[in-house]
Amino acid sequence: MYSSDEDEPDLDLLALLRSHLTLKSNKSPKVDTRALRDAEYIADNAIDVALQREHIIEAADSIWFSMQEKGYSTETWSEHEIHPKEKNEETLNFIFTLDLLNFSFWSELNHEKRFSIQYRGKKWTGYWSIVATLQRALDEGIPITSPYFWVDEQICPDELLRHVFRSDSEEDIPLLDDRIACLREAGEVLCKRYDGRFAHMVTEANESASALVMLLAENFPCFDDSHQWVPSGGTARTVHFYKRAQILVADIWACFNKTSYGTFNDISTITMFADYRVPVILHYLSCLRYSPPLTSHIHNLIPIPTGHSFEIQIRGCSIWCVEMIKRTIERRHPESRGRINSILIDFYLYDTAKEMEKKAIEREEEEKWRNVEENIPMGDLRRVFGGALEVGKKMRKGGNWEDRDGVEKGAMIPHHRTRSIWY
Repeated sequence: MYSSDEDEPDLDLLALLRSHLTLKSNKSPKVDTRALRDAEYIADNAIDVALQREHIIEAADSIWFSMQEKGYSTETWSEHEIHPKEKNEETLNFIFTLDLLNFSFWSELNHEKRFSIQYRGKKWTGYWSIVATLQRALDEGIPITSPYFWVDEQICPDELLRHVFRSDSEEDIPLLDDRIACLREAGEVLCKRYDGRFAHMVTEANESASALVMLLAENFPCFDDSHQWVPSGGTARTVHFYKRAQILVADIWACFNKTSYGTFNDISTITMFADYRVPVILHYLSCLRYSPPLTSHIHNLIPIPTGHSFEIQIRGCSIWCVEMIKRTIERRHPESRGRINSILIDFYLYDTAKEMEKKAIEREEEEKWRNVEENIPMGDLRRVFGGALEVGKKMRKGGNWEDRDGVEKGAMIPHHRTRSIWY
């Protein structure tokens, strides 16, 4: 018992201390997604894909200077005309739905025939076709971003979802049944565990990007992008990529411009998103090189099954390559620290690939080639990357896998053909 006023506790001070201790205790412990660690392991043990470290330096300089020139930042995400503009929970739900369905858009058909959506007077393909699909459905009054809608097959039968994903070209959307299954599965999880609100999962992650990635992978099988890989002469090991889980976190971070739902204290833990398009650019810049068997496989457009060693090596080495580009930029350009990460580099490389593809299509180059990526005009690459393109010339002088395998100089290798829900 206190005997005087002087012995009374300072309630304001106690409240401050409690608040301070609570904040400390609520901080999420560091979570390791294992994606970067596994990528390094793959790069160290791969026999069909190798990093060209000397060329990574030149590519890093060119990428950094080009990103600076274009003012590349998180604000770029919302600037696109059909990305959501509002910063609210509805937009968060839109992004979750988008990346739930963000996989496997490549086609063997030409630009005119491949799956596409007509929206707001324009034709949208690839990733943008899903953005347009969702926006079109919302315009039609279909609550396509609602988990409660996905799980109610009376108001949301498969026939209605087929209508939502209807094509405006000759080709239907690839893997439609898998996309419907992803919606149903995710709806069940969110409605049972999170009151139908993805925002509750974001809150549970407590501003940790890596924690949110792991919550996605652990709660949703369709986000658990992990595979068994047996390196040559080694033993089987589970490797983790989490492409769509990571890009979901990255899109939230970019859309909300590092505020609100997009506040993450460890965003640098997110890696490059291991897909089929960015490796094409990394290979062209000579940051990656392929063995003759893999080069031949890709050039002949032979499908690679998901989980095949070729695919694992391409994905893992691409992640580690972008990490090396990031570290090189930070080392050679100290002003980049805190301003650059693997997310922005991936976004930039992906957008660059799409820009060059568009240029090739405009020139009707696809009429001459089996695949549009094989005939990207050299002028476009020089304009985008500048001096980094001289890397290829230097590399070829010494003789390398590509020369021995007969790849034509100045040609861009096609993307690898893997059809799966992972990317």
